[in-house]
This record gives sequence, C-alpha cells and structure tokens, in this order.
Amino acid sequence: MEVNRQDNKCIYELRQVFREDGSVYEFYEIKRNNEVIENPKVIGKHVYGELYFDKPTKLIDLELMKNIVIEAAKVGNMHIVNLSPFRFEGAHGEGSGVSVTAIILESHIAMHTWPEENYATVDIYSCGASSDPHKAFDYIVDELKPIAYTKNYADRSKRYKL
Repeated sequence: MEVNRQDNKCIYELRQVFREDGSVYEFYEIKRNNEVIENPKVIGKHVYGELYFDKPTKLIDLELMKNIVIEAAKVGNMHIVNLSPFRFEGAHGEGSGVSVTAIILESHIAMHTWPEENYATVDIYSCGASSDPHKAFDYIVDELKPIAYTKNYADRSKRYKL
C-alpha cells in the first residue's frame, strides 16, 4: 500500500513475526523514501515475555530474583551499572511481589512478579552489538522453571533514514 503525504512518499509494508508457539503477529511497517539502513549504528534487540507458575514460592524471593538478574546479565554479555531490587508490601504483606530492575550499559533488564496470580514478566532490551538478550531470557526461564511462558522479540534497530 502506498500513500503520499505532504509530498513525502511513504510505503507501508506488511511484516510478520513468527512466535515460538506457532502464532503469527502481523503489522504494517512504514518506510519513507525506501532508504533502508543496511548496517545500522543503533542496534536494538528487545526480548520480553510472561512466565506462569503453579506455586508462588520463587516469586516472593527477592534475593533469588536479584541473583537471577545478575547472572542473566552475565550470560547475555551485558554489564550492570545499577541494580534496583524492590519488594512490594501493602495489602498482600510478605507474599507480595517483587521487582528487580538492572540498568545495564546496553540498556535494561526488568523482572516483575505477581505471586497472588502465579505470574511474572521479563523485559530485556539491549542495544549492544555483542550482547544476547535471548540467552539472558532463556537463562531466567531455565532458573525459574515456569509451567508455561511466552517469549517475544522486537528488532528496535534504527533501520530507516528519515
């Protein structure tokens, strides 16, 4: 589909992302003047997903989550600048969820848990050419051993000259 707006030719191209579970996500991507950057200087790799558990035991263990994030950074060849673990108190008391956010030289790793729902999310974004957020995500899954999980990937590299 081609659209002209203010004399800038825009091309919308259908893209498909194939997920591990076999499902397909479709979206339209905009290209302006068809100038694709072959070797982008800004590299963005974003891996994120949801983890489902049958028991919340691991999801309330702040020290465990902190250590898993530290090791995941190493496995993914990422370098932690700041680590911020946090336990949610409030209505749920000791069984409340935790969040661990690591600022890495390459961007960030974040884990958030909801033990009352047997649920956690993982978000790993890296702009380092030699880092591997897939390895970091897979390490987290291997350590926490959820009964089910989703894994998504988005290429967030700068690809177009505007």
